[in-house]
Amino acid sequence: MVGYVGKVDAVVKSNIWKSTLREVKGSLGRFFAILSIVALGVGFFAGLKSTQPAMIQTTEVYLEETNFYDYRLLSTVGFDVGEPEKFLGQEDVKAAEGAMQFDVICEDKDGNHNVYRVHSMTNEVNQLVLTAGRLPENPQECVVDANRYDSSWIGKKVVFSDNNEKEDLNHFAYQEYTITGMVQSPLYIQRERGSSTLGNGRVSGFIYLLPDGFAEDYFTDIYIAFQQDAPMYSEAYEKMIEKKRPVWENLTKEAVEHRYTRMMEEMEKSGVGGDLPLEKLQMPEGYVLGRDSNVGYVCFENDSAIVDGIANVFPVFFFLVAALVCITTMNRMVEEQRTQIGVLKALGYRQGQIMSKYIFYSGAAALLGCVLGFFGGTWLFPRVIWDAYGMLYQVDDLVYLFEWRWAVISLLASLGCSVGTTWLSCRNELSEVAAELMRPKAPKAGKRVVLEYIPCLWKRLKFLQKVSVRNVLRYKKRFFMMMVGISGCTALLVTGFGVRDSVVNVASQQFQEIQIYDMSVTYTKEVDAGELMVEGIKDYALVMEKTIDLETEEGDRSLNLVVFDPKTDMSPYVNLQTTKKDPLSYPGPGEAVISSRIAESYQIKEGESIVLRDESRQQIRVKVSGISRNFVDDYVFLSEKTYEAETGDSPEYRTTYVNVEEGGDSHQLSTSLMKEGSVASVTVNEDTMERFYGMMNSMNLIVVVIIFCAAGLAFIVLYNLTNINITERIREIATIKVLGFYERETATYVFRENHILAFLGALVGLVIGSGLHRFVMSRIKIDMISFDVQVHPLSYLYSMVLTLIFAWLVGGMMQRKIDRVSMTESLKSVD
Repeated sequence: MVGYVGKVDAVVKSNIWKSTLREVKGSLGRFFAILSIVALGVGFFAGLKSTQPAMIQTTEVYLEETNFYDYRLLSTVGFDVGEPEKFLGQEDVKAAEGAMQFDVICEDKDGNHNVYRVHSMTNEVNQLVLTAGRLPENPQECVVDANRYDSSWIGKKVVFSDNNEKEDLNHFAYQEYTITGMVQSPLYIQRERGSSTLGNGRVSGFIYLLPDGFAEDYFTDIYIAFQQDAPMYSEAYEKMIEKKRPVWENLTKEAVEHRYTRMMEEMEKSGVGGDLPLEKLQMPEGYVLGRDSNVGYVCFENDSAIVDGIANVFPVFFFLVAALVCITTMNRMVEEQRTQIGVLKALGYRQGQIMSKYIFYSGAAALLGCVLGFFGGTWLFPRVIWDAYGMLYQVDDLVYLFEWRWAVISLLASLGCSVGTTWLSCRNELSEVAAELMRPKAPKAGKRVVLEYIPCLWKRLKFLQKVSVRNVLRYKKRFFMMMVGISGCTALLVTGFGVRDSVVNVASQQFQEIQIYDMSVTYTKEVDAGELMVEGIKDYALVMEKTIDLETEEGDRSLNLVVFDPKTDMSPYVNLQTTKKDPLSYPGPGEAVISSRIAESYQIKEGESIVLRDESRQQIRVKVSGISRNFVDDYVFLSEKTYEAETGDSPEYRTTYVNVEEGGDSHQLSTSLMKEGSVASVTVNEDTMERFYGMMNSMNLIVVVIIFCAAGLAFIVLYNLTNINITERIREIATIKVLGFYERETATYVFRENHILAFLGALVGLVIGSGLHRFVMSRIKIDMISFDVQVHPLSYLYSMVLTLIFAWLVGGMMQRKIDRVSMTESLKSVD
């Protein structure tokens, strides 16, 4: 008896299996609808979540292989050549190596003069990556920037221009060097090459020589690399670097003092220094710079953070729609097979056996979709986004990361969307008795729609328009599904365009609407008006800029303190305005104006008091008189009276905001200023703005990716619902064909409802997209940069138009299915 039961169960399973396979083969469109939406959701989720880790891992591997520095030590007088060896014995030091770096003007074959940064080659730190040719083998050979030169330059010479000052040429052993190869340097992972005091103020590329190619006997830099396992950009790495900083600041100070003392002693012996006592000469300074002083390193972290912020939000939409597609599809499938289910129950099949057919159908589609989506998305999204960033960064080829936690999450979400919704769809039907299931389901009673209660509108509609309105409002499941799917598509488009709108214009808004001066000049000492009379300057303002800490419950937060000279009108330099772009008054006595991001981060409101602490931990308590619109860095503005009253000290005006004369060249003026002995640095806002443009324009490709995914979402939803709509109304379509409707009229009759629902869904999507965009932007956190959260009116229009185009294209694809409906279907009826 047991053997007989086992054989029966085997036959039952075999029959269910065969029935399921026939169902898949007979409804491939339905099967692929589930597979596609799951693949799209999983691909978007796994792909975006894998992108930032893959980008960081790729860059981290590159920097580890080239042994990128952890500390860069600088001195105003350089370092003795024996100093790096002294640092090797310090805790955790893996490598310590000195280097030389000087700028020089080079002349190319066309007679153009460009500034290049010339480095000495290092063996253990900041190792070069050879892309063509070979490395130098003698002092008169060099390798050059692979971004600037190609292999055709091998064997040609780099010639230093006669336009160089004599002291600049004296750094080098020769005036021309033979190119032996092209290289990439970890110091320049971004295409930005920096600024210079020479020529037009811009560095065009870099050159590397052997140390003997220089004529100097000291190092300008010492690079330190530590033995450490903390991942790049991690909090653990930042803590490790900051913990070591005090020790290395003392070591650098000792090294600078040692060189200074030796130099002065040699000068006194030779008589070059005159009778001036050693203690009367100004002591040089040393600096300890971390990786955060490297432009490429910092920009890469900021750019990758944008991707991660998007990845945390967008995939939710796809999984939601996947669940709705599954439940709609399986509901329709179960309703179509009510009679078959009733027969199976009558034959003695158990509920679990019957349900397994539908669970396998949806589960198999979801599982295949999950596998395809996970591997496809994990490969495609990082590759596309990496190629976009490849226009800005130069590192190794992408390192793919297949994180299995994302695979597990994707699988659970996919099966939840498919198997879970299938169970919900089946349980109600299977709860009925076999006899009831074998009878056709009674159609729902007709109801008057809302518009029928408004006679003045209803009477004006034509017959077919009334039919369309009734169908739109009568089938609530289809109405809801279309609204969710189409509104989700439009919302994604709005968010994608909105992210771009909020990001790409940050630089122009900061440096053309807020910080409207042309350049800022920092001096080594306090300056007065008489020292600023340089040709090319239209006007200038004296300010004090320094770092100050804001005291918060979460700890201190560093800000840039700006104190104005009270005799200067600041309106031509800094345009203080509220977040709504209304003019904002400069702070009075006891008041401060703070940046909007700081106010938002710490819930600081106008009229509240804040506490600031300077480098000596002296307290400055002020009332917030205004919150200013700002996007780059964080600022607090004080008046001179407030600073003096709170600290007891007078501000040191060592910075000037400069406007260039009409038609003047900011870079030439920058070069002139840098030749002044008291000038420490010059920052040209135009250069900063271009750097930001380069960073933010990579968002364009990400927006294109979002548009394609939104298009895929719209296609799948519209295709699935249109397919169900046609299947449900097969006899109705056949009947109107019998009545003489032409093919185009028949298609219009069927698709008019889809177009109405697409239009309504798009309108709802515009509203949802606005909120989703704000939520996404709140999840994108980048150090020292905030965004102008907005969606341009044209972006709303583009989103609406694209959604309607997607709906129209799906209609064109489904036209053939309507054309294939046979008119004999009108003869079939259910009694």
